Amino acid sequence: METWDLKEMKLVIGPYILSDFEEGDVLVVTRDEVSFTKQIGATGEGSRSKTNNRAGKITVRLKQTSSQNASMSALMLADELTNSGVVPLVAMDNSGTDKHVAKYVWIEKPPDAAYGRDGGAREWVFDTDDVMMFLGGS
Repeated sequence: METWDLKEMKLVIGPYILSDFEEGDVLVVTRDEVSFTKQIGATGEGSRSKTNNRAGKITVRLKQTSSQNASMSALMLADELTNSGVVPLVAMDNSGTDKHVAKYVWIEKPPDAAYGRDGGAREWVFDTDDVMMFLGGS
């Protein structure tokens, strides 16, 4: 019997290990484009073209009250002021075989700052020019 356990998800962004996640989808990894496009000729024969575009985005949802937001803010400010916020990212499921790796990520923009009675999430969106995605199961 297989068991998914979020506590077994390890997320490392630069020197930071993140774990103070908000409810819901805490990590979303997407590619900007499809890996292949299809062309159909006039007589119906098909072919495909490889895009070679592995760029994508990684979204991380931390609790609004998490002190780890300060680490992400420091990383973002360092990048804005000195262009030194480009770091590696590794996300892996230690109870399964899913793994996502990007040699270079940077924070796209600060999260929206919303405040309410029940707190909420800070969504940090990281951009990358190359994300390796392996979905092997949890």
